[in-house]
Amino acid sequence: MKVMIVEDEMLVLKTMEFKMKRQGFDVICCKNGKEAIDKMKIEKPDVVVTNMMLPGRTGLDVIGSAKKLIRDVSVIVVSALKQENALKEAFDLGADDFISKPFNLNELVIRIKHLTGSNEKVELALSK
Repeated sequence: MKVMIVEDEMLVLKTMEFKMKRQGFDVICCKNGKEAIDKMKIEKPDVVVTNMMLPGRTGLDVIGSAKKLIRDVSVIVVSALKQENALKEAFDLGADDFISKPFNLNELVIRIKHLTGSNEKVELALSK
């Protein structure tokens, strides 16, 4: 399963990438919204995990593009942004789930597997 992570904080991006790869996902990392939108046209991820506040194209742009470009894509928003109107707009554009920062990586994996209907076991330890 392909998981695209869109995150401008490099430490967060690399930590998420490490955890997702340990879970057996094919991971596509993007540092900004433009890069994500360009890559999703080619990569066609099953799940997009995006931050809301990104340089250039925003998380809302990423959500809208993902839902237009990829049939049956699941989108999870991971953000410290707590504004109700931004959250409502994300769901109106088609976001499937929202996790507030800071977040637990195991919870993110569980939510990804739930959204995609995967019954695979979640490895709860960060280092196996």
